[in-house]
Amino acid sequence: MRLAHTYGNAHNGRAAEVGCATWGVFYTSKPSGHPNEDDHVPMRVLSVASLRGNFVKDEVRGLERLGIKVDFVVKNSPSFLAYLPFLFLSAFKLIRGSYDLVHAHYVPHSALIPAILKKKPLVVTFHGTDANNFPWKSRAHFRLTRFVIRRSDAVIAVSEAMKKTLVDRMDVDQHKIEVVHCCGVDTKLFKPISKQVALKLTGLTARHLVLFVAGLRREKGVEDVLAAAWRIPTALFVLIGRGRLDVVPKNCLIMEEISHEELPLWICAANVLILPSKGEGAPNVIVESLACGTPVVASDVGGCGEEVVHGRTGFLIPVGDVDALVRAVRYLLTNRRECNEMGRRAREDMRARYEQMNQVKKLAKVYGALLQPTPE
Repeated sequence: MRLAHTYGNAHNGRAAEVGCATWGVFYTSKPSGHPNEDDHVPMRVLSVASLRGNFVKDEVRGLERLGIKVDFVVKNSPSFLAYLPFLFLSAFKLIRGSYDLVHAHYVPHSALIPAILKKKPLVVTFHGTDANNFPWKSRAHFRLTRFVIRRSDAVIAVSEAMKKTLVDRMDVDQHKIEVVHCCGVDTKLFKPISKQVALKLTGLTARHLVLFVAGLRREKGVEDVLAAAWRIPTALFVLIGRGRLDVVPKNCLIMEEISHEELPLWICAANVLILPSKGEGAPNVIVESLACGTPVVASDVGGCGEEVVHGRTGFLIPVGDVDALVRAVRYLLTNRRECNEMGRRAREDMRARYEQMNQVKKLAKVYGALLQPTPE
């Protein structure tokens, strides 16, 4: 199978047919004879994800803009029972479908069935807990993860820190791993909006607003967020996420869910976004906040230290250090000029390093390399 990918106006007729002339179209050729342009068909990919999220939708949309046809199976409920239809549909599509390549997100949850039924090149992506926590729960968990890695043809790590974990602790060949951020950030959706306009549209009136967007769980540092709220009573802390909290300071507002399209408003209404997690992969909410021009204070863990440039676009703090969290938040709330300057630098940095289509192109290149013909 030969891969041809073109950019600009090459293959313009076929590019126009799939609506991707600007971004370029990735093709595979029909298996018979020497292909000519009429033989080219778009690359076909099956994407399997055991956890729904905007990254799946964004990645699929980006790949399709490159002319890659994507079919997908997504586990749409957190319920354990939802694995039954998810695994069945994954197996059905793998057996009956016609694809050039399979991409599984989260190891081994989404990747086990594709690894067992493998007929085409398999790409697996580690997102966070699947590399940092799952393999170390037991010997069986470790062996399952290793089995999937051995069966895969390429491994995607969402951060350099995660790549290091896979190489050092899982003994994965570093040449098999590519670092591609989950899906980057859509800088057209996540862009700066006047704070006054954002406050008006969200119905908030706080002069000092601190935002936290994550599950209300210990692993995400919610206890540290509440501790900081107790110590900074003049700021409004807005927590967006699911979970139960027993005691909440009066200056905290809990929002269970906000649509992805509304999130930029809430980020732009905030002076600072905080994420004092105990462990992370490469949090999307950090790059989304920075793209909006809102500085971030985050734990120096996982890929957070790659997304936040300490002292320039936000601050990195030690895990569990509430004092450091409070100091950083107070600094940004009381030094508005520096806060605004950090936000400006953050926006520029995200456009340069995490623009969504640039990340999608990196992923498409991984696909293309796997479909290159093997020299005889």
